Amino acid sequence: MHVLAGVAIGLVFALVRRDRDALTGLPTRRAIRTWLALHWGPVSAVFADLDGLKAINDAHGHAAGDAAIVALAHCCRRSVRRADLVVRVGGDEFLILAHGQSGQEIAARLKAACRAAGVSASVGVAGGDRRRIIATVAEADRQMYQAKRSVHMAQVVGR
Repeated sequence: MHVLAGVAIGLVFALVRRDRDALTGLPTRRAIRTWLALHWGPVSAVFADLDGLKAINDAHGHAAGDAAIVALAHCCRRSVRRADLVVRVGGDEFLILAHGQSGQEIAARLKAACRAAGVSASVGVAGGDRRRIIATVAEADRQMYQAKRSVHMAQVVGR
């Protein structure tokens, strides 16, 4: 009986780990569908991407790059309510989904948290109905890349 209980507990922990990012501890994309099933109506999407990860890795090593990713994850978590969802969608990109809250407000808190932590991130925001979540997330991603291009152009112009 104890062996079966141990196996069952091991399976539960394996499922939980599968749905969590190993580096940041954040949920993975798999959590999005569950979150959407629980939240109806308008959704704000905030997409954040760490600026300069390659430069951090090249200059200071991958452990420093990982630390920067973890710092951005922490900033994302600090910027949202408990009911909101923060997921690491890949590499140095994070998605925040919030119901009943302005994405601009979340982005402002995220930017403030990043400044306080010494982390630079490009952020994009979009809002829409949960039934059009793919389009909403795609727009937030597009806005984030537009912000990233602006940061890059500012760095190139400033050289």
